[in-house]
Amino acid sequence: QDSIKFWRDKNGREVDLVLENAGNVVPLEIKFKPAIRLLDETGLKAFMQQYPKTKKAFLINLGEQSKKGKINHILPYSMMQKLHARKSQ
Repeated sequence: QDSIKFWRDKNGREVDLVLENAGNVVPLEIKFKPAIRLLDETGLKAFMQQYPKTKKAFLINLGEQSKKGKINHILPYSMMQKLHARKSQ
């Protein structure tokens, strides 16, 4: 069953969205800021520790696209569209 959930552990670490589809679980953390700190990954790391079969996680932010282990830092869709449009010109 497909679902969208919020997740929090007993220590208060949380993930904004957990998408579940056909047995695949993808945690998403959303940070509306350009500078990401290691602390911003805390909830995602805790989730992946509790659910080790998690293949990848996403931290959506305003400033960085990168991959750090299983955690992918990505830009919001609208920002990616603007960057792609600039590169095409």
